Amino acid sequence: MTEERQRPTALLIDIGNTRIKWIRQQAKQILARGSSEHIKRGWSAKLLKEWQALPRPDQVVACNVCGAEMSERLSEWVKETWDLEVDFVDPRPRAFGVRNAYIEPATLGADRWANLIGAWQANRKPLCVVDCGTAMTIDAIDKDGNHIGGLIIPGMRMMTSALGAQARGLNADTLDQPGHRPNGLLAGDTNAAVQGGVLYAAIATIDRIFADICGELGTPCLALITGGDAEKIQPLLRADFSHEPDLIFKGLGLLVRDR
Repeated sequence: MTEERQRPTALLIDIGNTRIKWIRQQAKQILARGSSEHIKRGWSAKLLKEWQALPRPDQVVACNVCGAEMSERLSEWVKETWDLEVDFVDPRPRAFGVRNAYIEPATLGADRWANLIGAWQANRKPLCVVDCGTAMTIDAIDKDGNHIGGLIIPGMRMMTSALGAQARGLNADTLDQPGHRPNGLLAGDTNAAVQGGVLYAAIATIDRIFADICGELGTPCLALITGGDAEKIQPLLRADFSHEPDLIFKGLGLLVRDR
């Protein structure tokens, strides 16, 4: 019997506002990964075809911020295909050393909770987690593992869409196309002006909030950044943010049962 068959495997799934990302993991080793934009047509057939090609996992752990219908569809498919129940992330008052700051703990986003417990278990020191997705979230933990709260801000795609929808004279269909910057920073056309403005809005917001969090905690914080836009933002930040593209899977991996 091979080593892979001896150890349990898990399918870890992150269902965000725009994308579904997944990894197949065994003893913290990533064996396969993939992603799909679920806002596009045909995503379901593509994704399920990829999963059907995988060996049957021993456990499926999921984080979902897209509502009950998405959870039901995933649960039904996993049950029919592998005869397994999906273990969904359930934000609690306290878990894995992190105390949830929300008055109603279950209302904290499951993705934020998974990020926090993954970050704390890996570092166990004051830290700030910035997740740059469709919505940008910023959360912090103090030296004792207490989540001190967080903020939710429109992400870069959302800011661009809002400008295209609300500002007269802007063509929403072309705002994501390349623009011209004759002087590097400042733009030479509308597309570049929107893209640059949105990028620097995100950068300035993160820089200011991170500085204020460190001041409120009275100590330097470990700075972690994740999410789809992290690679664009991280090099331009003043603080030394560590890019953690798989942070949410660290949190999901803690829920994998040792069988």
